[in-house]
Amino acid sequence: LAASFFDVRERRVPNYLNAGFFALALLFWFLESKSEWFFIQVALALVAGYVLYKAGVWAAGDAKFFAAANAFSWLGSRQTGVGIVLEIALIACASGLLLFAWILARNWSVVKQGKKQLTQVLLKAIAWSGLWNSASFIIFREFNAVLFIAATASGLVLAGVKQLKELWVERISASKAQQGMIIEVVKARGKKIGGMARGLSEQEIRVLKKSGVRYLLVRTSAVFAPFISLAVVVLLWF
Repeated sequence: LAASFFDVRERRVPNYLNAGFFALALLFWFLESKSEWFFIQVALALVAGYVLYKAGVWAAGDAKFFAAANAFSWLGSRQTGVGIVLEIALIACASGLLLFAWILARNWSVVKQGKKQLTQVLLKAIAWSGLWNSASFIIFREFNAVLFIAATASGLVLAGVKQLKELWVERISASKAQQGMIIEVVKARGKKIGGMARGLSEQEIRVLKKSGVRYLLVRTSAVFAPFISLAVVVLLWF
């Protein structure tokens, strides 16, 4: 709730909040378990979050919060070995799927006009999930619900983000650029600006205005902390 409050209001999760979450999880770990798998899951989640941050999928605060959320998730499930990797993947896929569903609902009036893109998304998601579920059935010789959820969710997110991305992009004048806006990549004064989930900084806005860039393509920004939190709660409930 605390992370969601800051993410909704300020589009960020403060470092002191993430540090406090981890300190609290560490206290529970010290009192109840003291297993090294706790640190392995947090470390792997932090690496996964960093990779997604560098890829421009989410901001640095989201990546840190994802690691903290995995710390609390481990306390509830006590996964070890391959189970840790699956749990990290499930939280990432489930939160991504919830976020994707919210963005679709929020932009449905625009999305429904792109029936061709929507059909392509569904077909690609079915093909992706079908491929991975077939592989898991061959490996495990039985239907695996966990892998089915992960494959279906990741298929929808991967296909949807690529195909429907342009449906919620707005063209604005560069003079209207504001801090925190998420823009498509543009070149200004020899360097690339935009394409990152963290949004524009004040320095980048000054560079854009001085470079003579006239228009920007602004992507719909979305809060992520509420959906990571909800994914952890749902998975622990299951």
